[in-house]
Amino acid sequence: ARSHPDGASRKLALEVMVTYIESKPKMAAKAPAMLTQIFEVAIHFMMELEDDVDMWCEVDEEEIELDEDFYNFGKEVVDRTSRCASKAGNFPQVLEVLKP
Repeated sequence: ARSHPDGASRKLALEVMVTYIESKPKMAAKAPAMLTQIFEVAIHFMMELEDDVDMWCEVDEEEIELDEDFYNFGKEVVDRTSRCASKAGNFPQVLEVLKP
């Protein structure tokens, strides 16, 4: 979900992973690598910014909305995954994944 050039495809790939965790919350305890991957991609979405400062000055409103959309989606994924893990009693595992 991180390497695909199309943003919509990346969002859909991450949505599939989160939806799977939501439908099978106890599975998250058996697959900690999946939780790690979900959080890595969600944080990547939240931190995705253009590196070119000049480009920031020339950005149109549609591109700004797209960047904010990725940020909000990443934040929503972290929230949904954390809530799901909490309901299944796996929240300590989530905290371990989120530690720096």
